[in-house]
Amino acid sequence: MSAVLQAGVSLIQLRLKSLPIESRQAVAEQVLVICQQRSVKLLLNSDLQLADFQCDGVHLSSRTLQTCQQRPKGLVGASCHNLDELRLAEKLALDFAVLAPIQPTTTHPDAHPLGWQQMQALIEQVNLPVYALGGLRLDDLELALANGAQGLAGISTFLMEKSQ
Repeated sequence: MSAVLQAGVSLIQLRLKSLPIESRQAVAEQVLVICQQRSVKLLLNSDLQLADFQCDGVHLSSRTLQTCQQRPKGLVGASCHNLDELRLAEKLALDFAVLAPIQPTTTHPDAHPLGWQQMQALIEQVNLPVYALGGLRLDDLELALANGAQGLAGISTFLMEKSQ
């Protein structure tokens, strides 16, 4: 996590899919303390249920977004992969969306990448901040901004760049 914080991120989504449920609360509490010390906002992944966990908000998976009837409290983002999902995020007045995948990615090799042109066309049809995700490097930031994105989102985008 220190590599991510050193990269200058201001928002972290906590995803603990590989941890046993009994360990999740303890890890979440430790991450929250670190984020608060660094003035970094912390979102809880919507698939991660923690009792009474107080963070800055939630990040909805595309699956959870599609079942959402009203906007959750706090800072709220959503993972989107098409125009219908982006429009639903807009309708719910979410704070932002993450659109993916933009480029081919090793973590989702079967996913069809949108590419820069399609990303731009989708972003132009909604009125909410959209971050680019999937197969991107920090060097892609200017291209993402030029094509309508607010910035980049990612895991390996920030981890791999610092280790090179």
